[in-house]
Amino acid sequence: MFYMYSRDHGVPHVHAGRAGAWCVIGLGTPDKPPYILEEGDMKPIDARRAIWIVNSSQELLLATWRKHSGKSNA
Repeated sequence: MFYMYSRDHGVPHVHAGRAGAWCVIGLGTPDKPPYILEEGDMKPIDARRAIWIVNSSQELLLATWRKHSGKSNA
């Protein structure tokens, strides 16, 4: 599962969860791919899969972040 909180702070990111474990993934930019922002306790293989999923939807996620965070230049 992926979570994005309205009015969240910091760099554009999503919270990823699987089987009770979590990590935070930075959305990157159009020129920079997503990356692990906070490791949490998610297994590395699950974190890599989460990054792959976020990368495949990066443009949409960045647009959603901008809309809900109130930061048009993020």
